[in-house]
Amino acid sequence: MSKLLSTLKRAGLAAVAGTMLLGAGSAHAALLLGQEPDASLVVHAGGYDWVYASPCGGNPANSCDKVAPQHGFTFATTEQWEASFSDVDALWNAFNKNGTVLCASAYFSTSYDHCDSGDIKAGWVWGAPFVPQDYAQASWGETFLVRAVAPSEVPEPATLALTVLGLAGVAASRRKRTK
Repeated sequence: MSKLLSTLKRAGLAAVAGTMLLGAGSAHAALLLGQEPDASLVVHAGGYDWVYASPCGGNPANSCDKVAPQHGFTFATTEQWEASFSDVDALWNAFNKNGTVLCASAYFSTSYDHCDSGDIKAGWVWGAPFVPQDYAQASWGETFLVRAVAPSEVPEPATLALTVLGLAGVAASRRKRTK
């Protein structure tokens, strides 16, 4: 009987510890929610910034989580998907860097701080036009968010060349006048 009580006590302590660990994961997610995602987790593709935002579908009415778009990130349109990724493999390769999945769910998910990257390989990608329709609408499909890339502060090479050419023309014109 005392052996049974001892076993039950250990099981109870393990359950409490497990609950605390699970709670810690959610608390971690809440701590980052609302912050700008780390730049190392942002993928640039098709003229857009992309983040892997949640292990759950983006439709709040049919999802295991509420995805919180912010910092200019929104749910992707078909056009944005098609401009950035041709298929599941292209998406997987963009978000899998040297065996590490670039997961930003702690910044956008209200409940999770992980990503289920195996779901990408299986094609469970919420809203993606290149997966079967039932996969794209699944409540557990992985959610990615997108935003337009901010204009660069560095001038395009062609713009820079035109500027230099224009300045050379002005200098030549002034030089002619002074002679």
